[in-house]
Amino acid sequence: TECFERSRIYVPPLRDRPAELQAMVDLELTRLRRELSRSGLQLDAVARELVLSDVWSENLDGLRAALTRAGQLAQGEWVRSQDLPVWMRTRIVSLGLTEAREEVERGILLQALQQTGWNVAGTARQLGMPRRSLVHRMKVLGLKRPAKGLR
Repeated sequence: TECFERSRIYVPPLRDRPAELQAMVDLELTRLRRELSRSGLQLDAVARELVLSDVWSENLDGLRAALTRAGQLAQGEWVRSQDLPVWMRTRIVSLGLTEAREEVERGILLQALQQTGWNVAGTARQLGMPRRSLVHRMKVLGLKRPAKGLR
């Protein structure tokens, strides 16, 4: 055991590795699709935003448990914010009015962009707003088109 203890590798908590969180969420969703036999299971925009913005003090086990529970509660193929644990949903309530409004707007825009395959002109038409306004709001809210492999 002494040799084992000396060879342990330190892995920082998930909250300290935000860049890896998106990939881990996608891996967990793939696992859930297989386990629950629901090939189209995915997070809607608001649920994804809540999952990706959580501090994940519980690390990967907490992420896995939250997504598993949400996947089991989800009706249909979409995991919505109400399917997530209460402690994740109350995060929006703790924000100020401006931050909460931006959080909701970000979720709506993200969902619309995902539905159109990140076609900005099509998303603007769908939302009934000028394309330039959508591009501006995307910039303000930090919404960027994901790499081709992550869409």
